[in-house]
Amino acid sequence: MSMANKARAAWGEDIPQEIALLAEAVDGSSLSVTARQIGVSTAMISRGLSKAYGGKIETLYSAVRVHLMGERIDCPALGVIAKAECGEWRAMRDRPAGSNPPRAMMAAACRGCRHFVEGQGHD
Repeated sequence: MSMANKARAAWGEDIPQEIALLAEAVDGSSLSVTARQIGVSTAMISRGLSKAYGGKIETLYSAVRVHLMGERIDCPALGVIAKAECGEWRAMRDRPAGSNPPRAMMAAACRGCRHFVEGQGHD
């Protein structure tokens, strides 16, 4: 049985778009490849698809939206960018920018941005 069929069986008619897309991604490659691609554990994916995840399911949904659906955000400094790119800039914010003007600009911009606060522990 495919992961898409297993997910539909577990979730029924109300299967979230993120879960359906995640199941298709797993069917198109593998559980471990998809987990690496979206940055979560294979256990999280497996439990999420089975509707048995006991944690914060929004973490899984967010990973799917960012890495599989190409979710975009409105960055105050750069305009509309991929949410994954926002996460990359946030990850660099505390590293020394040296003589790199774009990194220095983004380090300052990220600290005051609402996505910086929203992204804490979610990406």
